[in-house]
Amino acid sequence: MTETVDKLASLEDKAVELIEKFESIAEDHGPQAIELGLDAVRIIGLQSVVGHVIFLFIVLGFIYAAKKMWNVIENWKPEDHNNHKVDHDFWPTFPFGVLCVGIFAFGGILMVRLFSVWGWVALFYPELWLVGKLFR
Repeated sequence: MTETVDKLASLEDKAVELIEKFESIAEDHGPQAIELGLDAVRIIGLQSVVGHVIFLFIVLGFIYAAKKMWNVIENWKPEDHNNHKVDHDFWPTFPFGVLCVGIFAFGGILMVRLFSVWGWVALFYPELWLVGKLFR
């Protein structure tokens, strides 16, 4: 019985010693660790926002290409092949349709993702982002 009490007392002494070491480490490096954590959250927010801004440029490129394609379609004249009009040979409609579908698909995703509040909160208010992450 005395052995068990001695072992528990030595474990308690070791636990107290470890707690004191952790307290001293936290006092010495706590503010730096907190600032490092907030910087990591800012990087998460920056990654989210920059990725979506790049996505915005892709959608704007699609819109530009669709505008150019629309000019081609407006000026398209079917050629005479073997002395008859070929009305079914209207090639620009397919690429134009693909561009329009791309604009609407990527644009819809972009609007949802770019205006997501949490990416911007992580960038400008990392403390609030951490609290939100805690409750999610």
